[in-house]
Amino acid sequence: MPSLDVDVAASYDDCRKYWNGSSWSFGRTSTYVAAGYNSATFNKAGSGMRWLNITIPKGAIISVAYLRLHASTSYAGTVVRSKIRGELSPNPVTFSNLADFDNRPRALTTVDWEDIPAWSSGTYYNSPEIKDIIQEIIDQGDWASGNTLVLFWDDFDDLSDHNANCRRYGGSWNSTTKEPPRLHIEYFIVPVSDIDVGAYPVNRDNVASSGWTRIDKANPANASGTLHSVKVWAANSITGLRVGTFYTTNGNTLKCRDSELIGDVVSGAERTFTGLSITVVEGDYIGCYFTGGSIDRHTLEYTGIWSVSGEFIDPNDETTYTPLVGDAISLYGYGDVEVPPGLENKSANMGSKLIAVGLI
Repeated sequence: MPSLDVDVAASYDDCRKYWNGSSWSFGRTSTYVAAGYNSATFNKAGSGMRWLNITIPKGAIISVAYLRLHASTSYAGTVVRSKIRGELSPNPVTFSNLADFDNRPRALTTVDWEDIPAWSSGTYYNSPEIKDIIQEIIDQGDWASGNTLVLFWDDFDDLSDHNANCRRYGGSWNSTTKEPPRLHIEYFIVPVSDIDVGAYPVNRDNVASSGWTRIDKANPANASGTLHSVKVWAANSITGLRVGTFYTTNGNTLKCRDSELIGDVVSGAERTFTGLSITVVEGDYIGCYFTGGSIDRHTLEYTGIWSVSGEFIDPNDETTYTPLVGDAISLYGYGDVEVPPGLENKSANMGSKLIAVGLI
C-alpha cells in the first residue's frame, strides 16, 4: 500500500497563534508549534502547518493518517485538550498574517486530541487518527496529486485546564533540531475495473481469526461478470485462504455462488492475487475462509459482516450466518463484465477448485 511521509519544509509553512490577555498574537518564525494553556498572557494556543507535494491522486482512499510532532520542551501540566482540523482548499498557499490565518476555510471534519499526556523533550508523539480529515481534503473537486495541504492543531476554544504548563510544544521548521511537523499518510488506489465488491484492503485496528466463513456486507457487486483479482490485507500470515461470492436466500441465510482457493497470504501489506475466475452477479457479496492466521478487521462504524464458524464456501453451500453490525474485513475483489461459459450451471457442476494465481 502506498504511503507518504512529508515534513514542513519552510519557515513560513508553520505558524503559531495565542491569546496574550488582550489580543491575539501571531508569528511565523517561532521555534515550536503549540496547543494549550500556560498563563493569563499565553493561552488558547494553536498552530498551523503546511506541507508541499502531497502526491496522493484524486479518488484515493485514505486508510491511515496522523500528525507526528517532536517535543521541543518537557511539559507535564494537565489537562491539555486540543483539536485538529484541515483547511478546505485544494492547494493552500503559505501563511502570511493573522487575518490570512483566521480567514482560511476549515474542513467540516474535526478530530479531538484530548487528555494529552506529559511530553518529554526530544521524543516523538503521534496524533490520533486523522484519515477522515485528509479524505475530506483530497475529495475536493480541484484536488490533484502534488498539491499542498494545511492542518490546524489548536485549543482556540479554551478547553485546556488553566494550569501552568498545560500546553504541548512540538518542533517547528525553525527549531534548532530541525525536526518540523511530519504528516504520515497511507492510502489505497481503487483499481480501474468494470466490477468491484467488498471493503478496501487496508490496515485496520482489529483482527478476525481463522476457522470462520465471513462475508462482508460493504460494497455489493455493482455488475455481473467475473472477478479476476482479489486484494487482501492479512494481520497475521494466512494459510488456506479461499475467496467466494455469496447471495442472500432468506434474511441472514446466504449461499455461495462460486469460489477459488488462493492459498497463503503474507501479512503486513496489501496483497493482490490475479488470474482468478470467480463468477459474480450484481448484488453479490464477497467472503472468505482460511485455515490459519488472521485478516485485518474493523469492529465499529462500518457496514457489517456475516459470520459463521466452519467452512461454508464451496459453491452451493448454504447456511445461516450471524450478522455483526459495524464490522469490516480487508477483502476486495474486482473484474470484468462478461458472461462466462455455462454461467447458469457453473456453481452446480464445478465443485472446489485449486488454481495457480499470480501474486503481485
